[in-house]
Amino acid sequence: MKKSMLFAINILICFNLMAQWTNDSLNNTTICNAPGDKGVPKISSLSDNGCYISWYGGASNYDINLQRLDYEGNALWQENGIIVSGHEQETWVTDFDMKTDNDDNAVIVFNDIRNDNWDVFVYKVSPEGEQLFGANGQAAGDSPSADMTPRVCITSDNSIIIAWMREAGEYLNIAMQKFDSQGNKLWEVNGRELSVAGASVKWPYLQPTGDAGFILGYFVESGPYWAPDKLMYAMRYDYDGNALWNEAVELCGDTGITAWDDFKAIPDGNDGLIAFWQDDRDNNMLFNSAVQHLFADGTLAFPADGIEVAVTHQYNHYYNYATGLTTGGDIIVFWAQADANQNNNGLMGQKISGDGERLWGDAGLELIAMNPTFRFIQATAFDNDTSFIVYEDASNNDNYLVKAIDKEGLEVWKENTYLSVSPGSKMQPVGTNMIDDQVVICWIDEQNSDRSVKAQNYLSDGSLGQVETGIWPVKSSNNIIVLSGSTLSIEYPDALHINIFDGMGRLYENFKTQGNAEVELKNLMKQLYIIVALNDKGEMIQRLKVVVGE
Repeated sequence: MKKSMLFAINILICFNLMAQWTNDSLNNTTICNAPGDKGVPKISSLSDNGCYISWYGGASNYDINLQRLDYEGNALWQENGIIVSGHEQETWVTDFDMKTDNDDNAVIVFNDIRNDNWDVFVYKVSPEGEQLFGANGQAAGDSPSADMTPRVCITSDNSIIIAWMREAGEYLNIAMQKFDSQGNKLWEVNGRELSVAGASVKWPYLQPTGDAGFILGYFVESGPYWAPDKLMYAMRYDYDGNALWNEAVELCGDTGITAWDDFKAIPDGNDGLIAFWQDDRDNNMLFNSAVQHLFADGTLAFPADGIEVAVTHQYNHYYNYATGLTTGGDIIVFWAQADANQNNNGLMGQKISGDGERLWGDAGLELIAMNPTFRFIQATAFDNDTSFIVYEDASNNDNYLVKAIDKEGLEVWKENTYLSVSPGSKMQPVGTNMIDDQVVICWIDEQNSDRSVKAQNYLSDGSLGQVETGIWPVKSSNNIIVLSGSTLSIEYPDALHINIFDGMGRLYENFKTQGNAEVELKNLMKQLYIIVALNDKGEMIQRLKVVVGE
């Protein structure tokens, strides 16, 4: 029987899976409701626009669990996910981290006490749920000291960089380790340590750069642990872990950054970062919020200690999030605002120009006027110069709502979207960025002392659930990949990672090309396929949907 390939770019193609995303904010999608405690969810996107969700949980241990969802919200693995690691944990756990690598594998880093002491391990799980680094993962170090709270990033060549905190007498240092994509440890057996005499080095932040290197952000803390002198730094490293700048760049000095804050930043899209934090720089027992832009060459956009988002110092400015850098080079940032006694609360925004001017005024832009209801920003996304803000509203239960604001500070939707209004408590929300008109948020949901992992999508138009027609839009107008018969033609000067998924989101084939190429696709069955082309930075160059017909 002769088979032909029908392909479509920039058209809508039906995706015939049973949809799991709901438009009912009272009954969100359940990821896990198995017995036992649950906490600290993580989420990471795949190139087919699905996602991985990971969390601690179990009936008698804080296992590391993982589930894979497709774009429509269907769970692709068994109910309640798979157990990645069941090794023994303490009765309380530290934070952990997860990223998706360039081959769509989930890379998870965490610490446990399988060897009595806290040690850091890395696991890699394929889209099919296979343990690529073995059932016990790979140890990042073998130190007699306690290792904790790891962070991970995937470099442009698909290597793995891990950074974590390590006890060093009365202080903490940061340790780092590198693995190749096969799980081989590339640096010293115990990793490489960053230390500062008479101080702790804490709360690492990792961000990959386009040259297969990375940026490490961190704090240097001295003084009492409840009120430390806390300074913010960053250093850029090359492929081999060599520092590229003469010295670490100070992003913010001793302005009273709180003891419990970790390092928060977003990439600027050009191998730099935008850091944001809260402090008490005027020493009046009220929070200030500030941002700093670090360029790829180690220079700063703003003066020492960054730019305050607002100078209304009679208010608290906290729970701040920088969402993105506009096409015009302006930083968009949002925060919660409260009076001195935190009896009245509101939400505010600011646009900061490249030279540090507060373009929405010194007081910022009022999104929600101050009133007795507690509101806190919980997660953000950014797409096409529009910021999407998930915030908690404590007026009735712990409701989650979403607000969309364009680069001029105008509301995009006629009204806010209610993401979740289920009774009980919600905590620890995390989300993807806006991908193919959709964001996915997951959190820990507690009702009647029972905890579950919940998730909900929202779309760029403010709706929940499925696109009305049950279809998945393809936006790309590039003609870099073209299918003719069973031959995939690629016209692109640089390296591309090609991932081909079947209609259930399972990986059919993946390979890498360098320059123009023609690849014969064999054994294609009659069904839908999704072909995704990524560059070495992991950026999507094109997505192609194809249907094999008779």
